[in-house]
Amino acid sequence: MSSPIPSIIKSAQAYAEKMNKHFIGGEFVSGEGKASIISVNPSSGKSFAEIQAGGRKDIDSAVQTAHKCFVNVWSKVTPREREKIIRKFSLLLEEKMDFIAALDAIDAGAVYSTLRTYGKDMLIEAVDYYSGWPTKFSGESFSPSLRPQTPGRTTSLSTIYNPI
Repeated sequence: MSSPIPSIIKSAQAYAEKMNKHFIGGEFVSGEGKASIISVNPSSGKSFAEIQAGGRKDIDSAVQTAHKCFVNVWSKVTPREREKIIRKFSLLLEEKMDFIAALDAIDAGAVYSTLRTYGKDMLIEAVDYYSGWPTKFSGESFSPSLRPQTPGRTTSLSTIYNPI
């Protein structure tokens, strides 16, 4: 039986050639300028993708879109739901790891099997680890060392840790 690696590499190569736009707001969009960046596979010295360079308007659009998503959506998601979303992301990464490793091998000129084995372990472990944090953040309340100036009024301070 032949190895599936050549077909995975070909598939990753074809994907890299097609996906040369910016991913903003859930869509692939063209940038403002005509400049591009050539990505070269260091192991072969050959170009494998031409990626559209981002300009000031592209960056502003991406930042504004991300901020709007954070304010209107992500900040309203409960910690438990955030944890579920990040765990699902981890499962999707694991499911697509052959493809991700192939893209990385082409881009970095690294050995596919090494990326597939060790890269997978490190990436999945890191995402799994951080997926549990949304439900672990909490705040603290404590009495300040300086007393309020108004007699009969109590003061307390709170620190609330919010992941972004």
